[in-house]
Amino acid sequence: MLTQDILDKFSFIKLNESESRNNYGLKHPGLIITLGSKGAYYGGEIIPPRKPLQQTIDVSGAGDTFVAAFCS
Repeated sequence: MLTQDILDKFSFIKLNESESRNNYGLKHPGLIITLGSKGAYYGGEIIPPRKPLQQTIDVSGAGDTFVAAFCS
């Protein structure tokens, strides 16, 4: 697990559900957890997907695409 002084150097940290479970207790104001078809957790709340009826497929690179969209 990363130390707090390293974590404080980042604006945000993006984890998926599995990574989040493996890093239980991680505290960071910019923590984002992607939740697949359930949306994403950010700022203390779950943000639902814009098209909730659309099937979500977890593919390689999806997290990179999410971060690119989040940053733009």
